[in-house]
Amino acid sequence: MLNELAAELEGRVRVVKVNTDDNPLVTQRFGITSVPTLMIVAGGEVVSQLIGARPKAAIREALTSHVAA
Repeated sequence: MLNELAAELEGRVRVVKVNTDDNPLVTQRFGITSVPTLMIVAGGEVVSQLIGARPKAAIREALTSHVAA
């Protein structure tokens, strides 16, 4: 689903996936305690976070609410 959203929103957002098992320092740094966790970063700061599975429409809304039209 994230790959689909990345393709749909290409040029507006960048989707990056991190394997928390392979990158424990990232998990620590961002305080990730549950998977899946979606963090939305704008200007180098975490501006929103979604924890748990969400429908595609909800993720799209969260992503697009932080980018210019």
